[in-house]
Amino acid sequence: MEKTVVQKYGGSSLATEAKVLAVAAKILAARKAGYSPVAVVSAQGDETDELLARARSISPRPAARELDALLAVGEQKSSALLAIALCKLGLQALSLTGGQAGIHTKGAYGDSRILAIETEKLRGYLLQGYLPVVAGFQGVNAQGETTTLGRGGTDITAVAIAAALGCPCEIYTDVDGIYRADPSLVPAAKKLTAISWDDLSEMSALGARVLNERAVELAKKYAVPIYIGGAHSSEKGTYVLEVTKVEEDKITAVLVDDDILRINIGDVPPDPWSQQQLFELLSEKGVGMGMVQREWTAEGRMRISFTCAGNCRQIVECLESQLPYPVAIIRDEARISLLGSGVLNQARVTSCIMQNLASLDVGLRHLITSERSLSLFIGKGDRERVAARLAQTFDLCERSVAPYGR
Repeated sequence: MEKTVVQKYGGSSLATEAKVLAVAAKILAARKAGYSPVAVVSAQGDETDELLARARSISPRPAARELDALLAVGEQKSSALLAIALCKLGLQALSLTGGQAGIHTKGAYGDSRILAIETEKLRGYLLQGYLPVVAGFQGVNAQGETTTLGRGGTDITAVAIAAALGCPCEIYTDVDGIYRADPSLVPAAKKLTAISWDDLSEMSALGARVLNERAVELAKKYAVPIYIGGAHSSEKGTYVLEVTKVEEDKITAVLVDDDILRINIGDVPPDPWSQQQLFELLSEKGVGMGMVQREWTAEGRMRISFTCAGNCRQIVECLESQLPYPVAIIRDEARISLLGSGVLNQARVTSCIMQNLASLDVGLRHLITSERSLSLFIGKGDRERVAARLAQTFDLCERSVAPYGR
């Protein structure tokens, strides 16, 4: 059998019939170069959002099982269209649902996990000369029901298949690699030729929408080599691998996340039982919590703050009336995060940030630090100019002002 490679194509890469044909030509080129590709595809364009909107126009809270059955259709449509395009080019392509590809899942509808992959199915297709085109984002549970893997689930499908087959994974999107800042906000941002799994995982957690965070963790766990490039670009992309030599005292990237909520829950009793009940309720309702902070109030109670994705808004607003504690939901903020090693613990970095915010006349609403990141919360309307200024200041652009400390 030829060298196997998994190639994942994002929804924007398949948004039109012309783009589907271009992707088919790219896969054909890989086949001619001696590779045996397994294609994994997302739903076209904004189709997942459109299907979700249609479901919610009928019912504000669609049944989870039916919603998964509906949303899985988007990827199945993409896989069939791409298979048709590949057959037109003379290849024996075969579109497969997640279940037909042998992907078994467990867990809740809308956020299931891959339990196992029957690799003999895919290997069998490859040995027979077929080119599998797998619908991402989905699998089947023990009851034979279709379940989906959550936002960015096609990345998870692609990396999981690559891990199961023991081959590299190529992720193709509308961006030709990983940049030190979002190129749509900072056009002169530098592109990374290589990045570690750890750094990419941190970037994903802080809002970079290059690769799903769970997919990065899978790649790291099973040592899957990843290449991220543009689906319709000849520019060199970025390799994701284990980097053992780390450059200290360096800011790696500036990340922007404007689809985020900051939640403050006050007056929580300090005993572990009360806090356990609160966190269990949030988990049961599907609130994905990030950047959790606990603070003592002057009254000896606990204030718990956390961030969550904007798509949790309806759940949190519903919980607001159920919780016996005061809840404040901050909806109009963007999070600007600096990712780095060592340097983030130095006062000069914080001082430099404050100096830049002052010169831009931007108010800082909240600040959270961790071992490898520093996150600023500011008004959404200021995110672009703050990101651009910080990228320039910390030498993350091709053309920049003098970096800090010089």
